[in-house]
Amino acid sequence: MNALNAMDDAAWKKIITDGLAVATAVTLEDASKLSVTTVNAPTSIELTTTTTTTGTKGTAAPYVPMSKVMGKYTVKSDESGCLNMKDQKAAIATVIKTESTVATAGTVTVEVKCAVDSGTTYIATIDYTIMMPTSSTPTGEAIVTALKGVSKTKWETDVAKAVGDVTGVPAPTLTAASWTSATDPAASVITTTKGPTTTYTGSTTLGTASTITGKLAVTVGSLAECQKMADANGKDALAKMIADETGADKSTVTVAVACARRRRLSDGRRLTATATATVDYTVQVAATSQVTASTMAAKLKAIDNTAWAGKVTTALANAGTAVTLTNVSVTKTDPTTTKIHNVSSAITGLVSPLVGLFAVLQFLF
Repeated sequence: MNALNAMDDAAWKKIITDGLAVATAVTLEDASKLSVTTVNAPTSIELTTTTTTTGTKGTAAPYVPMSKVMGKYTVKSDESGCLNMKDQKAAIATVIKTESTVATAGTVTVEVKCAVDSGTTYIATIDYTIMMPTSSTPTGEAIVTALKGVSKTKWETDVAKAVGDVTGVPAPTLTAASWTSATDPAASVITTTKGPTTTYTGSTTLGTASTITGKLAVTVGSLAECQKMADANGKDALAKMIADETGADKSTVTVAVACARRRRLSDGRRLTATATATVDYTVQVAATSQVTASTMAAKLKAIDNTAWAGKVTTALANAGTAVTLTNVSVTKTDPTTTKIHNVSSAITGLVSPLVGLFAVLQFLF
């Protein structure tokens, strides 16, 4: 999905032109007249697969119509509060997901921007997008109604608490009754076309892959140390640490690091001299992996907070560019494992290049 999102319109045009030429030597009479515009970015959702046997027919992955609800809120705070909300946008997304009543299948993404209002007052602009299957309950219209029914006071209270509940982050002080719906929520359907039906002959084997996700809240001696953990060099060292502890290949490990800053108050008082790095890690475990997901998860769960502190310190010290951490302590969130059902590559190997092209084209219209 990330690879698809990274492609611009010119790249899509090249894929279409090259695909037509490879399939059955189809050449456009005037390729200069071909234009491509990406209407919707690709989204991911867990799909259901079925077991097949020799000589049976199968279809492409089930078509899932999707809908979305988008809107924008603004709220006033001081600079520190606004920046803490920006850093902890995931916590705000969780609040919006709860208030919207969207089902488990739905996802919420949030972006927060800070701008000076007047004097020491800042305006935080919160843009949100809720994605869900069109057939799910509640509907997009019901979600819009739910969001509009939440009072200013409740939004301010719940958002401040959610940000403040993050380890090492002070709850922002929001200006009373400043919460505003800058753009009211609106529901819309994402228009796509159904994927092609394919016919194949042969035996296929379903493999069950897994995703392991966990979190480490790492307190270090300064914001500068946290920022070094969050750069490419630091994340690479942390990914190697997770790979070494689980027996996974490092290429299957992804790490995200967010720094919670402790800032100086307007009257000059410093809240604290430490910073907290929230390390979210993910391990993609293939169905063919020699080390099972359950074994990897058990190894991670067996490491206590004190041991994690030592491992993080050592991992950063042994990074490509060594990083020295001070006053390290860790609060872990044990990993969870999610099963992902995938059809084996034996099927896709029998699908022609043209059919593969059409499977990509369904996301463009």
